[in-house]
Amino acid sequence: MDETDEATFEELAFRLATRAFGDTIAPSDAPNTVESIAKRGISRAARLYNEQQLLARVPPELLWMIFSLLAIDDRISVTFVSHRWRTISLNHGSLWAEINTADSMDFMNWQLQHSGSAPLRITAEPLRASDVDRVDLVAANMGRAQTLAVRARSDVLSRVLLSPASLLERLNITGVARAVLSHELFTNGVRWPALRELSVINTHLPHDLAFVQLLVMFPALESLEYTLYTLAEGGKDAILTSSITTYVPRLLSVSFIGMTGQLAAVLPHLRTVRDIEIRNHGPADDESILPLLPGLIARDEDDHVVNALITWEEIRLRFDRSMRICYDPGDEDICWILGQESFFGHLTTLALVAELPKKPFPLAPVLRMLILLDATLAQWMQYKFPWRTPALEVLCVGKHPDNMEDGQDIAHIDRHRLCSVLQSVFGFSADRRLPSLVIRNAVLEDGSVVGQPVLEDLVQTLDVIQDREWDPWASIVTPSM
Repeated sequence: MDETDEATFEELAFRLATRAFGDTIAPSDAPNTVESIAKRGISRAARLYNEQQLLARVPPELLWMIFSLLAIDDRISVTFVSHRWRTISLNHGSLWAEINTADSMDFMNWQLQHSGSAPLRITAEPLRASDVDRVDLVAANMGRAQTLAVRARSDVLSRVLLSPASLLERLNITGVARAVLSHELFTNGVRWPALRELSVINTHLPHDLAFVQLLVMFPALESLEYTLYTLAEGGKDAILTSSITTYVPRLLSVSFIGMTGQLAAVLPHLRTVRDIEIRNHGPADDESILPLLPGLIARDEDDHVVNALITWEEIRLRFDRSMRICYDPGDEDICWILGQESFFGHLTTLALVAELPKKPFPLAPVLRMLILLDATLAQWMQYKFPWRTPALEVLCVGKHPDNMEDGQDIAHIDRHRLCSVLQSVFGFSADRRLPSLVIRNAVLEDGSVVGQPVLEDLVQTLDVIQDREWDPWASIVTPSM
């Protein structure tokens, strides 16, 4: 507030205080009366002054949207900024509908009071049996719950989940100490008619119930995450015997965690699902090693891989209309996919760091961008086969920021070695030059051989970029080198 504003504010406060005093019958305690009247006048002046400010002109609906983006502690602070902000924030119950059992009972009860009839978003991680009041509070308000994330033992899960929850749209269950879902959950058919997203981690089904009996409880389900290795001991028959969309027809995405054999058994029944993610915990002791990618990428419709990232940690495949992700792939998966002609047939962008096959890559007729996350190019120097990539426009060689150690931040690429790979593997020459070469998080070292082409003879444009925030997958999905 500048001096002019301060003077205006003081004058306005004085006039309002004088007016309030003139409208009051002064009691015998005149000094206290004057002080009280002055405070009321100043308060009125402050409200009038605030209403003249820019923020006071912001519509209540927009302020509420802004408040909703704040953390709960900041929302509380908002109530002390001004009378208007306090009124707006307390009149929108959804701002106080995020219940976290880590907070005090007094605060949670205050939230329930001020949230009105707004749907609740409840986080109960962890929720212990000894916290009786908190367990009772969650169970008593399940009828208002729109989302619930709960981590607890079997008895607490039963107490909470058996409470009616017709509004529930998102449910995350994480079991503690080999938790088992209660038999009673499965007795009345559809239990959560509005549920769209479900995550069940480290939580067992009762030993005599099949996985499909869980699915039928939420016919509107669109997204499912499930730990397969917590299924009842009964073998693979307890998972699925027909398409998963038979039971949940709106299902769009699934994420399964499990042993290799369990994942291999369930994948054939997921072909109608748009997006699939699996995390492979490896084969059981008595299982043979099986590639999972053949079952993962199989589709019941004409859908081709257009973008791919293949590393030892994960394989990401973006199709025309779907997604497939495999975390912790086996060597057999990488070897299998790098030899598939159908995989390369429509591929436009690829990021690769993996053991190279001991045979030629299939033709990649429309591959336009290739990212080699092997800054040393050691494997490519030893690769003895040409790779036909007639449409290749951008070759990026570099190092992923996640693999940059403190003592070895920047990789070094030998110019002669890079020239050799461009010529022998990709067939570039002075007559057929690579349109764009990008070096990321690496530096080019001097090196040339007399009589051999230099790097500038083989490429049209060369860019060297240091970028600690670089995301190869983002570069693939939305190419912008």
